[in-house]
Amino acid sequence: MTASTTLRTREKLLYTGKTHTVGGREHGTARSSDGQLDIRFSPPGSGRPGTSPEQMLAAGWPACFEGAIGLAAQLRTFGSAMAFIAAPPAGTRTDLNRP
Repeated sequence: MTASTTLRTREKLLYTGKTHTVGGREHGTARSSDGQLDIRFSPPGSGRPGTSPEQMLAAGWPACFEGAIGLAAQLRTFGSAMAFIAAPPAGTRTDLNRP
């Protein structure tokens, strides 16, 4: 699967991030078009090299959101904004019998 994310203001396109992902959390890989991201996926607790997609989401979403807050602050002439984002855990339930 190939995915892209675009960052733009009203005036111009700022950035488009593109990645290509093959496989899932068991044995997947992902690589960005610029080569800056090149990772293997593995399930949490497996002991295998790689990170879980849940960890990638938990790290990437707050970073993107904080960047958007900073950009909005600049566009609204509030100056720079610093935010602490506590992302909710991104996980999967493996025991559906427990609350």
